[in-house]
Amino acid sequence: MQKHDSQYEASLPYLKYDQAFSIPFYDKQGTEFNAKPDALFLDDKGIITFVEFKCSPLNSKTSISSSHKALLVQANWRGVSSDGDHNRVSASLWNSGYRKDCLDSGWNHSTTKHAIVSASLKKQGYRYIVVFRSHPPYVGKKNAPFKLYYGNKGVETLLQSEFDVLAMGWDNLEAIPVYH
Repeated sequence: MQKHDSQYEASLPYLKYDQAFSIPFYDKQGTEFNAKPDALFLDDKGIITFVEFKCSPLNSKTSISSSHKALLVQANWRGVSSDGDHNRVSASLWNSGYRKDCLDSGWNHSTTKHAIVSASLKKQGYRYIVVFRSHPPYVGKKNAPFKLYYGNKGVETLLQSEFDVLAMGWDNLEAIPVYH
């Protein structure tokens, strides 16, 4: 049985991609992190495309440290365990029902994190898309259209309805193809 991060992901008709990227990523402070996409596709042009599905807007945390600090504040305020790194604190909040705190402050939901992953994968010839179930039309302090906002930060985004049409001719894969 495949483990999904959310009910939204579990409801999708796509195969869950269950492997972390083999390359490390680094935030602006040089802190290493790993990433794992939700799905893998081979598009109609032969480009490997990794997809991350999200059900709410990305947050503005710019480093693992800033994420961790914000999560610690929320955990202490909520009376939830704040032991461990940002992943453990986030999991503690999430499992205690404070999911919005995780969405607002978690590194896994950071625009910057997704921009770093996207840029690194692009250098290797891959495509990375963040697909939203839905999204408010405008985001940020200047109320920019959400696709323009994320695009300017280096994150390609689509709504689920757009992705479903785009991916109709794509192959949904469980592993990166190896060509001989």
